Amino acid sequence: MQSRPNSTQLEVQHAGLRFDTGFEGHFPVQAWGSINDQRFYFRWRGRRASLTVGPPAAVQPRTASELWSAITGATAEEARAEVGETPLRAGEVYPEGRRVAEETSVGDNLDDAADVFQSLLAQYERERGN
Repeated sequence: MQSRPNSTQLEVQHAGLRFDTGFEGHFPVQAWGSINDQRFYFRWRGRRASLTVGPPAAVQPRTASELWSAITGATAEEARAEVGETPLRAGEVYPEGRRVAEETSVGDNLDDAADVFQSLLAQYERERGN
């Protein structure tokens, strides 16, 4: 049985890809890092996954609710109700740029996170013309 790729294996497979964090969390699964000179943020919650790639945002979210508002456009009140006020950790740099998303056939989980990330990365690269 072939094992699923993890963040370290993905770095080997994709030149210029570096993870600041591996795949972490549950509901949502998240990862942060860089692709060449751009920042990325991967988020998979339920059956909805997204990858945002771009330069660091001019104003960085400080809490989970500010991050949720940046991703979805939700009001501050809606975001606080959805995800709470947990502070983000140092190094979690949210990019401002193109966002690709997809519905997944399974709910968020660490076992499938690398596969979902790879699918979104391929979509991002196709849209960029790479």
